[in-house]
Amino acid sequence: MASTLASQLQSLQKNRPSTLSSTVDPKALRKLHSVSLLFTPEHAATQDFDTIYFICYQGFEELCSLDRKFAVFERSLFSEQSVTIDRDVLSKADNEKLDENVKGFLGLLGAWALVKSGVKALEWLVRRFRVHHHNSSLLILTFLPYHQHPFFLRLLSILPQPLPDAFKFLTSYRKSIGTPIPRSVLIQSLTTRPVVFDILAQHVISTVKAGHGHATLARFWSALSVETLGAMLDRTATKARTGVTEDDVARQILPIIADSLQAGKRMSEFQIGTYMLLSLLASRVVLEDSVLCATMESVAASWSGETVAPAIAALSLLSQQREGLAPVAPAGVAVAFLKVENVADKLLSLGEKYRVDKLTVGLCLAVLETEKLWGFKSCSFVKAIFEKGRGTEAQKEAVMHGLIEAVLKTSGAEGPLKDLLGGFKENEVLIKVLKGRDDELERLELSLGMVLVEDPQGEMKSIEAAPEHKSTDEEKLKAQEPKIREKFDATIAALPKTTKEVSFLQSVESTLYPLLCQALLAAAANREKLAPTLFSHPVLAPFTLRTTFIIRFSLESSPVVAKEAALEFLKEDIKNADVADYQALLPYLMAILLDASQRVRRAAIICIAAIYAKYKSVDKKARKSTAPAIWGEKDIYGSSSEQVKWISFEELYKFVDAISSSGVEGCMLDSTQIIRSFATAAGSLKTAMKKSILAYIASHVLNAPQLYIKTTLLSLINGVSGSTRTDLLLPLFVWWKKAVETKEVSGVAPAEIQKFQDQLINIVDVKDHGDGVNALVAVIKSSSTDPGKKEFASKASARLQKLWNDGLRAEVKPVLAMSLIKLIIGNRQPDLHDIVSSEALQVLRNVTLTSDIYAAFINEVTLDHPADNLRSNAKRKRSFSREVEARLPQHMKELTIVLELLEGDLPERFPDLLPLMFTVLGKALEYAEAAPMGGDYMIQVLLSCLTAIVTGYKHQHPGQVLDTNSVRADLIVNCIRSTSSPQLQNSALLLIAALADTAPDVVLHSVMPIFTFMGANVLRQDDEYSAHVIEQTIHRVIPPLLESLRRSHVKDPEAGVSEIMSNFVAAFQHVPAHRRMKMYLSLSQSMGTNEYLYALLLLLGEKCYEEKVAGRHMAVTITEFCENFCASFPASEQMGAFVKYLEVCVDLAGDSPKKQTLQIFKEKQMREAKKVEVVTALLELLGVILGSRKLKNLVSSAQKGAGEEVVVLKGCFVDAVKQCLHAGQWEGKVATAAESCLKALLDLLPIPLFVTITGELIKDAASPYRTGILATFKSRITSETKKASQDAALEFLPELASLLQDDSAPLNLRAEAVSCVTVITDKYGKEKQDAIVNLLDTITGEQAFGSDDQGLQVLSIICLISMTKCLGGRIIPALPKIAPPALALLEKELEQETPMFLVHNAVCPLLEDLVKTIPNFMQSYLERMLKVSYKAALKEAQLSEESDDEDMDEDIAGHLATAPTVRAELFSAVAKKIPTKSLVKAVLGTWTTATECGVPALKQLFTLLAKAIEVCPKPDFGPIQDMLFKIFLLSFDIRNLELPLADEEGVGEVEELLYKAMLQMVFKLNDKVFRPFFGRLLRFSGEVKGDDVEEKKNRRLQTFYGFFNMFLEGLGSIVTNYYSHVLDNAIGFLEGVKKLTEAEQAGVEKLYSLVITSLTKSFANDQDEFWPSPTNFERIQPVLMGQLELAHGGEDEESLPISTLVVPAIGELSMAAHTDDHDKVINSAVLKAMRSEDADVRLVAIKMMMELYERHKEEWIGLLPETMPAIAELMEDDVEEVEREVQRLIVKIEEYYGEKLETLLT
Repeated sequence: MASTLASQLQSLQKNRPSTLSSTVDPKALRKLHSVSLLFTPEHAATQDFDTIYFICYQGFEELCSLDRKFAVFERSLFSEQSVTIDRDVLSKADNEKLDENVKGFLGLLGAWALVKSGVKALEWLVRRFRVHHHNSSLLILTFLPYHQHPFFLRLLSILPQPLPDAFKFLTSYRKSIGTPIPRSVLIQSLTTRPVVFDILAQHVISTVKAGHGHATLARFWSALSVETLGAMLDRTATKARTGVTEDDVARQILPIIADSLQAGKRMSEFQIGTYMLLSLLASRVVLEDSVLCATMESVAASWSGETVAPAIAALSLLSQQREGLAPVAPAGVAVAFLKVENVADKLLSLGEKYRVDKLTVGLCLAVLETEKLWGFKSCSFVKAIFEKGRGTEAQKEAVMHGLIEAVLKTSGAEGPLKDLLGGFKENEVLIKVLKGRDDELERLELSLGMVLVEDPQGEMKSIEAAPEHKSTDEEKLKAQEPKIREKFDATIAALPKTTKEVSFLQSVESTLYPLLCQALLAAAANREKLAPTLFSHPVLAPFTLRTTFIIRFSLESSPVVAKEAALEFLKEDIKNADVADYQALLPYLMAILLDASQRVRRAAIICIAAIYAKYKSVDKKARKSTAPAIWGEKDIYGSSSEQVKWISFEELYKFVDAISSSGVEGCMLDSTQIIRSFATAAGSLKTAMKKSILAYIASHVLNAPQLYIKTTLLSLINGVSGSTRTDLLLPLFVWWKKAVETKEVSGVAPAEIQKFQDQLINIVDVKDHGDGVNALVAVIKSSSTDPGKKEFASKASARLQKLWNDGLRAEVKPVLAMSLIKLIIGNRQPDLHDIVSSEALQVLRNVTLTSDIYAAFINEVTLDHPADNLRSNAKRKRSFSREVEARLPQHMKELTIVLELLEGDLPERFPDLLPLMFTVLGKALEYAEAAPMGGDYMIQVLLSCLTAIVTGYKHQHPGQVLDTNSVRADLIVNCIRSTSSPQLQNSALLLIAALADTAPDVVLHSVMPIFTFMGANVLRQDDEYSAHVIEQTIHRVIPPLLESLRRSHVKDPEAGVSEIMSNFVAAFQHVPAHRRMKMYLSLSQSMGTNEYLYALLLLLGEKCYEEKVAGRHMAVTITEFCENFCASFPASEQMGAFVKYLEVCVDLAGDSPKKQTLQIFKEKQMREAKKVEVVTALLELLGVILGSRKLKNLVSSAQKGAGEEVVVLKGCFVDAVKQCLHAGQWEGKVATAAESCLKALLDLLPIPLFVTITGELIKDAASPYRTGILATFKSRITSETKKASQDAALEFLPELASLLQDDSAPLNLRAEAVSCVTVITDKYGKEKQDAIVNLLDTITGEQAFGSDDQGLQVLSIICLISMTKCLGGRIIPALPKIAPPALALLEKELEQETPMFLVHNAVCPLLEDLVKTIPNFMQSYLERMLKVSYKAALKEAQLSEESDDEDMDEDIAGHLATAPTVRAELFSAVAKKIPTKSLVKAVLGTWTTATECGVPALKQLFTLLAKAIEVCPKPDFGPIQDMLFKIFLLSFDIRNLELPLADEEGVGEVEELLYKAMLQMVFKLNDKVFRPFFGRLLRFSGEVKGDDVEEKKNRRLQTFYGFFNMFLEGLGSIVTNYYSHVLDNAIGFLEGVKKLTEAEQAGVEKLYSLVITSLTKSFANDQDEFWPSPTNFERIQPVLMGQLELAHGGEDEESLPISTLVVPAIGELSMAAHTDDHDKVINSAVLKAMRSEDADVRLVAIKMMMELYERHKEEWIGLLPETMPAIAELMEDDVEEVEREVQRLIVKIEEYYGEKLETLLT
């Protein structure tokens, strides 16, 4: 079998021998020189070094502009002298220097490797210095980060074989261009070959050190090194096989990390990568501590501001790997950390994500061990870490041990360390640590002068026990004795010999006391030797002064050992003295028993025991008669000593005895035991003696000058309950107030003041008669906005709450409550934000008040004005006097406060307040009317209380009805009406709802106005609370209201129901959209769905009608709402309501509607026209509801069930259908709406039942609904998918056939029947084809397809389309009844002046389906189909032109727009299904008709022909080629035919389609067949007879060259030699053009362009050296160059496209015939034109020369000497435009020449 034309031409091309000449260079040198990154080897081999340098230097300059660091290489690697450098002749030293330069340059170039300029610069190193040979390893290392980029693969491809040993693993990728190197390959090599890893690491480190690091390198190295290290460590798991251990890996990696840390100082990103590598190593390998420490120091020494955070993270990980719980960090690391700003915060922040405990603790220990770091900053760091860090308990203990050691080293010297330890005084860790270091505690406390731990020993010690000192303690003491003695002597020397001070309890201020304290602290370090010396000092010789010093010192926070030493000396004083009255000393000894230290308490107990022993030694009788002198009686408190209440010696003894008997020994174990012992002792005494004892202790409290002593003594006496203590200590409140005002206590620590205030408040006892409570109220009253006083007031209020709740006297409570409420309201404007009011209010809120108290509050704050009935008062303008009205705002605020108290105190507990509260409501409404500001909130709180009280009444008295005299519903209604506040309205409604079942009669009298108001106002509110209120009101109020209506309207309850509902319906548009559904559901359920749902729907329907009449969109909203609203009810309830709904509509539409019907609606008496409109609107609304998909689903679900609901539902359907049919008896709008309802109702029916009912309905010839019923049937069948639907639908076909055969059936009914048949056929026809076949005669008969009605004809055609698809070949018998009539109908339609194309758009799809189904039977109709389609195309085009001039009917426009598509689909089916021979024959037979129908028909013809040729198999192509040749020959004369609607654009489009069809034919033919036909086409173009031969000939040639251009473009170089047939014609034409006038030339401009374009394409596609052939070149060159002489008028005005087409054509010729000889010929011809006398010719010649240089670039420079004279001449041309153009030519030449032409021109 013959090959195709394309395959034959390709074979010729392959077999043609090459004509390229071989090079004369030695092969080896050529190959070496051809290695390049930028150019192909062939191209590179032709370049010299000057050219390469020129190109590469441009890239280098761009690099310098990007990074000035490259500029240093301008004098070396990129100097002009580098062009002559040859590495092979350089000395070794020069080569080494060159290598250094190359290394530096590549280091910089690594960052710019992917930039084009970087590749250019690298090209120079490759081409000139052959770095790929001499520096291959460096080259690979530099660009290895880009291993996945094609650039790296290109680089590998130029490297010589073999690659360096380290990189031989890359060998397989040298030739794999396009396959990137995976990272896994690199990791595998680096893991298994340590030397490769070392080489790469050293390269990266040296690059970074040199300052050449870049982001890509850092990211590459970080990721690669980490992954490689991970892989190395994974290999250690199988060390038996690999021989690699963790130590081996560590030894290899650690030096690299060390070098990297140093190098990373210059590049933060690289440094961070090193931290990652270090962290991985440390986490996977166990390193020695010395290695870890050294590494930590290296990290700390090399970090920068940018890398601090990651460095800290790395150090934390390293620290965690160290052994031990709290290893000390290296000192250098600590120093580095302390230099960082906010380093503690950084560590703490990091600690929230990672474990840094060992690092933080280690740093703290390093700071504490290094003396030079003991500064304020370091101590602050330690404090922050200790307090906020996440260290373990043991780690914190280690830090505390370190801190203690550091403080001991300083011997307690003042400084940051001492302050730091003092700050941890009460810290639990410090206490725990010191308890384990008892031997150092005393020394530490004495050094600091403070108590660090209260009772550190924590062990039982008996009073008699004496401390035992271990030998180790003695040795330490002996070693430190000189220092202790020296310090003690210094303090003793500072003491004066005498003093005027008598007692240290006389005043707070003392100059001697601090000196004595320092001396005692120094003596306590060696108390056995030094304490006696201190206490024997002359200044302490007075007993009172010495004793008061010991007492005051022991009560302060001093070291235990010092206190113990002082009390021991006091004991000795007592023992050694005679019997004396120590009652002034006893309270303080008891106070000392509150000390936290067991040792101090033991020493105090010993002192008390000594006193007791002294007293016990006195005879009982002597005790009564003896009156020893009272110690300190005159001077203990100075002048205030006289105010002390002293007791008798006998009373003192009994008290001491009672104390001793009350378990005072237990005080040593428990610091609070003395309080209980004192209370027990006081309680054991007689009342009189008890009062004396309390007065005696209280007097010491009142007279002691030091606040902490008062506090301590108060803690004792407050342990005794009873009012006596309160009475005795009340003056202390006065003293405290004065002390604060005089700032007497300004120097006391805030903590001490807090303790005193706590004890002061506790003075008041629960048994107080009122004075103490008043004192606390006074504390609150005297407080101000001062923070200190505010806290005191808060304590007072808290004490009052506790007293009240603990059982304050009943008679005191009301007085206290009234005092507090007066603090809030008083005689001023209440301000709940000040301290007094807020604290008083806090008390009242947190205590349990009674109804009597609330009644008193209300009476206190309400005006004494009678609350007149508001209805009789409403006409008066003023209810109060001006004076009273002026004070109204304050009274309202006071009342609001009281009501708020009641609201927050469970008002439901006080039902007896209900009458009073309604009285208050009346007054409150008066207040609000006279002074509106603030009234709404007051009333709202009041209503809230009332609602709660009513609720409480219901719970306490279930089933009981409230007394009507206690309830004022009229006040609530007035409240609702008189306010615009939604919150207030809601509260009132909730109260009404609460009263509905407890006081129904009172509520029912006022409920209708409330519902009216709700409809107008409350329903508008859009918040959750308002919605809740409305729902509660509806649920609670409506049911009893309905019951009342039934009792009062037995025969007509609908009137009342309608009245209620109408209020809600009237407010429909005001109810927030998202709340409507819930509210109306509540309303319907409260009314009773089965009874009144229909009434609600009727009212909504009436509302919808009103909105529709008013033209508002709310009508649509109501409709949508009703649809969704009904879906909330079961199907049976809905259908029951719909039946009642329809009954009302039918009754209303009648002549005499029932009264009950009219009562439902808003307008009770409707006009007849109004009734019709309302009924229509109601039925339309119902139709929408019935059409709801939700309802359909509900009905479907209900039908699946069984039982009574299904029966009820079916009955409702029957009744509803009857009512719809009944409603349809009225004509007009009502009937239409009824029909819609019926349709929607039928849609709800299950399909079998629906079909049965439909069949019965359409049998009634008098029924006007048959069409609508069938439409409903069609819609249902379309949407149904079930088997039952299929059977029912097919069984319905006979009914439809009968209907179609009925001559009396209306057209619209028959049309609907045909549509039903179509739907059934489409959906179920294939299941039962016999039923469809039986209908064929009916559909094609006179009552359907054969009728005269066009609409029915179209529907029948659509039905026949469905039948054709359904029946397939079984349609053949009916074909004569289908195809001819269909074509006749189409022809008839096209004969109309303005056809609608309705039949066209139906017939074409019918014919398409027939062609697809029975193509062989459709061949006989083919010519008729083509002819009618041609006419349709022409008619369509004519109508489209007319529509541009005038508006077209929308229906026609729509059909017209669709027509081309349906016709195209028909022809597509014809092309695919009809045999090609028959189709081509038909096309040839209808050619004349097609030309008569003009351009639209021809477009259609050639489109069809192209498609047919495309799908035709090659074996079938032979028989049709002659017919095709004939068609195409006829087509080439298309421009000479008189075609309708022909313009240049249209003819051009026809030609495009013609060319495409011809190309399809060419692809099917072989060269042997097509080449003769091609020649015949060319000859046919010249075979013209008759008139205007030349013009007709040119038209044919225009068509020919148009095809030839597409032919050349489509097949390219394969058909270049076809120009041998055309060349003579083309030359002849071009030569002939030169002889024409300008006007004649303009006439052939189109053909001229086509000829030149064909030449250009032929030149461009010439790969067979057709044009370089001297024969062809010498023929075409003169002719083509001669066309330059035709240039006239410039580019924009020239009649022929010389500049735009001829110039590029000559340029293509010069490329196609590129030899030296041909170049000279062309150049000479251009030069000749450049010397033309015609300026236009010279101008176009210059452009021609520029074209040549642009195409050939440097290669044309060789012809420059011949060109220069012409250029010189043109530079002085008289025509300015020529001169400008030649300047541009000069610039272009200089671009490729590389130098200025000035030197050649001079």
